[in-house]
Amino acid sequence: MDSLLKDKVRVEILLIGGRNLASKDRNGFSDPFAVIEAPGMKEMKTAIVKKNLNPTWNYRWVQEAESRDHFTAHVTVYDDDLIGKDYMGEVDLLLPSDLLHQESRVLQVPLKAKGKHVKDEVAGFLTFEVKIDNTIKGLVTDALAGVDLTVDPSQVEKLSINSSGSRGCQLITTITSKLAPHKWSLASVAIDSEDRIILVDNESHAVQIFDAAGNETSNFPSALRYPHLSVNASGGCIYLADSEDGTLDKFDVSGNHLGNTAQRQAFLNVIAALSNGGVATHTFEGIQILDADGKVTKAIAKAPKPGPGHLLLARAMAEDPNGRLLVAEAHNSDSMKIMVFDADYNFLFEFGKHGTGDGEFDYQRSIACDAAGRIYVLDGQLQSRVQIFSPEGKFLSSFVAGGAKDSPTAIAVSRKTGQIAILGSYLYIYSPFH
Repeated sequence: MDSLLKDKVRVEILLIGGRNLASKDRNGFSDPFAVIEAPGMKEMKTAIVKKNLNPTWNYRWVQEAESRDHFTAHVTVYDDDLIGKDYMGEVDLLLPSDLLHQESRVLQVPLKAKGKHVKDEVAGFLTFEVKIDNTIKGLVTDALAGVDLTVDPSQVEKLSINSSGSRGCQLITTITSKLAPHKWSLASVAIDSEDRIILVDNESHAVQIFDAAGNETSNFPSALRYPHLSVNASGGCIYLADSEDGTLDKFDVSGNHLGNTAQRQAFLNVIAALSNGGVATHTFEGIQILDADGKVTKAIAKAPKPGPGHLLLARAMAEDPNGRLLVAEAHNSDSMKIMVFDADYNFLFEFGKHGTGDGEFDYQRSIACDAAGRIYVLDGQLQSRVQIFSPEGKFLSSFVAGGAKDSPTAIAVSRKTGQIAILGSYLYIYSPFH
């Protein structure tokens, strides 16, 4: 049979995502997707990630080649437009010569401009995970291209518990979405003073409310295309921001609209509800502190370059029990840190740097605090982890977040019990840190 092969190299490839990609749209973002070409296989295409320069795709395929030296895959990134697409660069993926049999390795490959696009603006890199099996005899696995190989929820609990190295923080339960048919996507999560777990995602566009055990109690539509959510720590209201049109609205837990800010904020992509009823918002211009009536009371300006106390681009924010504002800064490898501001929003100190060790960050996704003021940072591209710090920024512990093939986007911690909620393709509930 023609489909039977001799000894071949079988490679599993995971296109994790891109980092620091070029902006192609007037709003300062791009809508990137990747097209994958591999010998003997149909062209593959990732999902489109709207308004993002650091997209996560987690697109997996399996590929075979005559030998290690014959393996190649070509990936081109584009910005999706209403009409057509814009070129964002391309890479040729090759296997490292020292990659061992059954070894998994993460590769970061810079995007380049080639051919007729050689003068186009290109920036950033793509991150892959590759694993080789050089003793396989089998079939060309074209049918596996693009198959979702995310770990089954029944296996997530076992995997997460075994990989947890922190004190406590064991997985209690895993919950799937009833409203979002393709699992939760680019979501936000919070826990209010009544221990209700409140989340919103870009698939169902609905606010969903769960009890502490993970049972859904209610939901209501958000009517926003790209919503971000934050909940007042005292349980007073839910803030919903839309990064597309810059609106900021308030709701109660029953879905009743409580009002909105009169002024729209361009590129509104990060918010943090405050205990005084106000909210901290982040745009490309910096951070603004709004009171309960939506009036700006304080501004933290964006700095022109990296440096101690310099704010460039906040990826997440949270208020601790003492009213301090915590800001996860993840602009580039020169500026990955946690910034701490006092209750009057004056800079106090910062901690962390780029890396994968304890107390280091490789793209912070979300940040939260418990009642003792301990800081929880959801971090990492390939395998998300939660790092736990003292209120002073001292590293305490860490654990793997979510399943092996998941990249969670948000974390929340109960101020009553310390229970941890992490949102990715599923909602994961963990026991408290102790």
